[in-house]
Amino acid sequence: MNAKRKWDIRTILLGLIIAVIAIAVVFVIFTPPAENTEETPSNVTVQGISQNKGTYVGKRISVEGFYYSSLDEPCLIPATTVSNPNPTIWINLDEASLNLAKQAANITVSDNLKYRVVGVLEEVPLPIGFDVKIIVESIKAV
Repeated sequence: MNAKRKWDIRTILLGLIIAVIAIAVVFVIFTPPAENTEETPSNVTVQGISQNKGTYVGKRISVEGFYYSSLDEPCLIPATTVSNPNPTIWINLDEASLNLAKQAANITVSDNLKYRVVGVLEEVPLPIGFDVKIIVESIKAV
C-alpha cells in the first residue's frame, strides 16, 4: 500500500473552506463592538453632563430633567433642585431649537415638569473656559 497521500482538488478545497471559516470565527470573536452610533443617543443625567462637560460635547445625548425658565436661557435641572428657587446645577437648552422641537411635538412646556430632551451637546465659549448647551432635536413629557 502506498503511504503517500495524493492531494486532489477536493482535499485542497475542503482545506481552504475550513481555513476561511476558522479565520472568520477568530475575526468575529476578537473584533470589539461598534461605538455608539449617531442614531442612538447616550442616556446621561444633568449632573453627569455638568461634571464631565467635555466628554459629551458634539455627541447626541438623551437627558431627563425638570424644565426651568427663570434663568437667562431655558434649562433642565435635576430633581434634587426642583424646590430650590436658585438651582446650582443646570444644562442650558438652545431656545431656537427648543421652540422648533416644541412645535414638532405639539406640546407646551411648563416649569417644574419633567421632560426627556434628545439633542446634541454644543460647546459655548466663555471668557474663561466654556459652558455647554443642548441643541434640542426632540422633547417629550415624562
